[in-house]
Amino acid sequence: MTITSAIQTLEDGPRDFVVRLSASLQAGDAEILTEKVSVAALSQWQYRECTSLSLLQIQASTVNASFNLIWEAADQSKNQVLWRFPMNFSSKQSFRKFGGIQNNAVGKTGNVLLVTENWGDPQLDGGYEIVLWFRKKYADKNQSIFATMNDGRITLLGDTITL
Repeated sequence: MTITSAIQTLEDGPRDFVVRLSASLQAGDAEILTEKVSVAALSQWQYRECTSLSLLQIQASTVNASFNLIWEAADQSKNQVLWRFPMNFSSKQSFRKFGGIQNNAVGKTGNVLLVTENWGDPQLDGGYEIVLWFRKKYADKNQSIFATMNDGRITLLGDTITL
């Protein structure tokens, strides 16, 4: 059994993040809490780290399997379902009018996971093609400005000075 998947960043700007997820799964394969988006890997803005995302839009197709996107929590038992993709589904949904779907996981990490939910015909292969548009949210500006000192080195705004 083999899962062939790809994650392609289409945009990683100061405000928006757009990603394309695709996979081809052989019959019976499953993705279980597979990390698809890591906020730690996203670009910074004015020395501030991206800490969370809100989902603005989805364009998706699924074949012979259903999938769930999950907002990850530090405690896996508190993960929250972001979106359910039913079997043999094709749609484009926009949530821009109300600011997007917010991350409501308790103790959120900001990351997005994917889980294979069900198989249609267990003898047939399945897969998905999903494009996600997110709005980035950043750490409070005051949190990222402070300098830290460690072993004679001062780090301020991402630059390290050795004393």
